Amino acid sequence: GGEKKMAAEALRVARRKADPNSAVICFPSERASKRFKRYFQGFDHIICTLYQKAGGPEVHIMEGEPKGRKVVIVDDVIYSGQTIIGVAQMLRARGATWVSAYVTHGIFTNDSWKRFAQGDFDQVMITDSCPDQALRLEQHGAPFEVLSLAPLIAPIVEEEAFLAYSRDQGEHTVSESSRRLLRLGEQQYG
Repeated sequence: GGEKKMAAEALRVARRKADPNSAVICFPSERASKRFKRYFQGFDHIICTLYQKAGGPEVHIMEGEPKGRKVVIVDDVIYSGQTIIGVAQMLRARGATWVSAYVTHGIFTNDSWKRFAQGDFDQVMITDSCPDQALRLEQHGAPFEVLSLAPLIAPIVEEEAFLAYSRDQGEHTVSESSRRLLRLGEQQYG
């Protein structure tokens, strides 16, 4: 069982590494790399670092190579977008053939989302965790794609509601979903 699963995953990783068309995962900062790298095992990585200069942040690559590759930038939040746009521009300048971003929370202060529609990105994926922005970006269309969190959250809420009812009936239990979330939180945040 477990060995077969590990062998299948090893084969999948080897195929991905051997495929010159597979995407490279880019982390715009060391912090993002530490936070998310473990979720992207088997992918080549690019890790960037930022230097604050008088004219704004300057982006450098610490590890990895974008030349001739499709690159997906992964981060947790966009506020103004200055950093992630700088990363995309640097990746393009270094030869990336396709640049996309996946960011969980698209806040986009002061309508900064408009700068993302100016050609630096082939695709920008966000979740609907900020519903007003998500609606605006869905209406705008390309390069934005909004991913719904509802299919991930609904089963947990349903299970918790059932368990709350059970507790009201005198039963005391913690859902498996809650235990999984607690374990994930402990793994991610120590």
